[in-house]
Amino acid sequence: MPMDVDGETKSEAATAGIVLKPKQEVVAKSTAQIVNDQRTNMPPSTRMAITRRVHPFVSLNPYQGNWTIKVRVTSKGNMRTYKNARGEGCVFNVELTDEDGTQIQATMFNDAARKFFDKFHMGKVYYISKGTLKDANKQFKTVQNDYEMTLIENSEVEEASNEPTFIPKTKFSFTPIDELGPYINGRELVAASEIPSAPLVQVRDQATNVCINILYSYRIFCATVSSSGQLILPEALKLLPLYTLGTF
Repeated sequence: MPMDVDGETKSEAATAGIVLKPKQEVVAKSTAQIVNDQRTNMPPSTRMAITRRVHPFVSLNPYQGNWTIKVRVTSKGNMRTYKNARGEGCVFNVELTDEDGTQIQATMFNDAARKFFDKFHMGKVYYISKGTLKDANKQFKTVQNDYEMTLIENSEVEEASNEPTFIPKTKFSFTPIDELGPYINGRELVAASEIPSAPLVQVRDQATNVCINILYSYRIFCATVSSSGQLILPEALKLLPLYTLGTF
């Protein structure tokens, strides 16, 4: 007489207080489907890292319409308001540095400024795309780059929070004292040229005054609006007072 094995198994399971679930059908997936499922469950920044090629700053130009950069925020300005013939608005900018140490200034206006102001944080790394580039205004630029970036409301900014970050390389550009003329005004050049012959105290006082004049000029012509007792310096100027005092 045939035995009802399934019936006996169910009876034993019921006696032991075990609930048996029906077998689930195993669905075979292709490699492409598995990869797609994995990417779907990834954070946006990780998906962007896999699906888009990251461009270094040196490869960008205003004629490229599709690029993604990976950058660290090395300076963040205050939100400023303005009024002109077209009405009122707000603006703020950040200085971005890629892994090679190349910097660029990014500016956001109105809706984009309000959208991204709280998203950008000093020292954090982001993937950015759908921005535009244009020739930098040399009168107002704070970094050494021929271009400046504008981010609009539709630009994409994703923090690289679930992957290794990076520390940008530091780049230096050294210029001999006798070639400083095109870069600085006469007073700075006088202080530098008198180092071999003038008394050290005199040279130190001249260099200190030059440093003060540089910081004062930056506050008047370049700095973002801030309280009278606060001066937010860009990366390029933060160590200038220390270097000036430490030289002598």
